[in-house]
Amino acid sequence: MSPVAAEERTCPGRLVVHADGSVAFCSEEPEGRTCLGYAEPHASEPDTCWAKVAGAVCGVCDRRR
Repeated sequence: MSPVAAEERTCPGRLVVHADGSVAFCSEEPEGRTCLGYAEPHASEPDTCWAKVAGAVCGVCDRRR
């Protein structure tokens, strides 16, 4: 695969990950854009779920606490 083709398959978003390591969502999705797939490379480092849902309850992350 050429470097250009690999770059085209990079999602411009960031994965948001639960405390157990499972993916909650891609930052592109709440903006109405389509994620290229959770297994594809993403432009930004993953973010943790608790940082995104501060003050809210997350059924996945709260089981890990």
